Amino acid sequence: MRKIKYLLSFIIIGLLIVALTGCSKSIEKKKEISIKDIINDKKEHMLYVSTSNDDEGLETSGLYLTKNGQMKMIMFDEDPELSPELLYKLDADEIKKTLDKKDIKYYETPYKDVKSYIEVTTNSGDPLMTFVTTKDSDEKEIKKDISNVFDTLENGKDSALFYTDVNIGQSQSPKQDVDYLGQFTFNPSSLKQSESSESDNDAYISTTIKLDNKDQKLIQLPTKDKDVTQIKFSDLNVE
Repeated sequence: MRKIKYLLSFIIIGLLIVALTGCSKSIEKKKEISIKDIINDKKEHMLYVSTSNDDEGLETSGLYLTKNGQMKMIMFDEDPELSPELLYKLDADEIKKTLDKKDIKYYETPYKDVKSYIEVTTNSGDPLMTFVTTKDSDEKEIKKDISNVFDTLENGKDSALFYTDVNIGQSQSPKQDVDYLGQFTFNPSSLKQSESSESDNDAYISTTIKLDNKDQKLIQLPTKDKDVTQIKFSDLNVE
């Protein structure tokens, strides 16, 4: 009888461990989250992309959907003029229904495993630019020519996201409930120290996600993460 009790205890403990492990994947209660946390979360997340420059103003250019370590892109043929307030209030499973209903033309990549987290840093280890792709990336090839990160992507099959900075903020409309937002931003001026910015008119790209609560904030990828490939900018073959 005692053996049966011990056996039942082990089974219960085992089930609790499995349950707790599953819960730990959720970022809902996590205060500091990276792009990897978002992608690996069991919940499907939507991030919308907007670009801006001096000539064209702000445009919505596409979306990312992520879940369970996978990512896909939905890119618009032209600015659909969807307001950010509409986009970040939609659930991920409502996106395509909304686009089809509004007769918005787009193309999409399939959900695929994210295979590469690449971080270009200063010599002291500070992040300059981060690339996230569904394609395996070879460190030697990247050092030889960083454009390979994009050149090796299969059109219509692979997805890629890149940014220089992470930020947090909140919606500005006083007529609506406050929404807390996180942004992965490509800022050309952040790369001036690396001599990669071509001009002051380069486009700013913001990839925005609605956060779960006001206490959450975005962080750069953890430096000791085994899945993150760090490359010093001084090691890149940049002419």
